[in-house]
Amino acid sequence: MPDAISDEMSLHSYLNSCSLEDGLMAEIQFRSNHFKNILAWSCDSNDCIEFRYEDIIGNELDVFKKLFRHYGFDEKLTRRGIKACEKYSAQRHQDKLKHIRNSKPSQYLDVMPKKVLDYFNYHYKDLLFKYDYDIK
Repeated sequence: MPDAISDEMSLHSYLNSCSLEDGLMAEIQFRSNHFKNILAWSCDSNDCIEFRYEDIIGNELDVFKKLFRHYGFDEKLTRRGIKACEKYSAQRHQDKLKHIRNSKPSQYLDVMPKKVLDYFNYHYKDLLFKYDYDIK
């Protein structure tokens, strides 16, 4: 938990009480274990396949077709999966779901203050390199 949060306060309450910059810094601190675990992930075998968020959102059907092929889904399961993709795609529901962030690559650069970018880049540049993101 970020240092600025008291034991009596939830992360949600804290984020709602502070500035965007302080909230983003707290989110990064809160997620430090997640970032470390992601760095430790290994997808060097044919057993798994990785996609970046912006490669999936708005392109769910193509991505899930690749997943179905990769994992050897039979024709019946593939058809069911494609139907679900079409029904629940972010693009189809973009106007209804406010929590889906813009999937434009490097969109975060438009909203993230420089101090936050510098902090993230300093602490997690290896994570950015691992997934081919530019360090700004």
